[in-house]
Amino acid sequence: MSNLIILIVLIGLVIATIKDMKTGKISNGYNLGFGLVGIACSLVTSGVKGLLTSLAGAVIPVVLLMVLFSKGVLGAGDIKLFSALGTFAGLEVIWLLVYSFLLCGLYGLVLMLVRFIGWLKVGRSKGTMICALTRGRQYTKVAFSVFMVGGYIWYLMKGGILLGI
Repeated sequence: MSNLIILIVLIGLVIATIKDMKTGKISNGYNLGFGLVGIACSLVTSGVKGLLTSLAGAVIPVVLLMVLFSKGVLGAGDIKLFSALGTFAGLEVIWLLVYSFLLCGLYGLVLMLVRFIGWLKVGRSKGTMICALTRGRQYTKVAFSVFMVGGYIWYLMKGGILLGI
């Protein structure tokens, strides 16, 4: 059962990421359906305790990420997707948040380094690809769901469990 749940979560996250990358949005209906599947899995595998853990896992991301949403850093769909993911992970959703944000931060550092190197090269070789990519752009929008998938894989590699299995 555990491998099936891992596969369900991975497929669910990949579908959400594809939607997010194509449209810049993850629909409420998708997040709701994904979350309901997580609640059902928790209830079937762990009974009432699983249900309560699943609901706690759904609430934690909303509470922790509301500030980022209010500042425009994260979209509502990202928070709802984390909430749906929390229905599978329960309290372990905190680790999924940590891993996802660490990957996002690493991406940001690499992007800053690439842009810095690009700015250094502007004076010498204006035709390089790196200069064309960096000149005049301050912000880069990236689908955060990409980092959720990475965070989930990292979580699994570190021996994380879902639904207490």
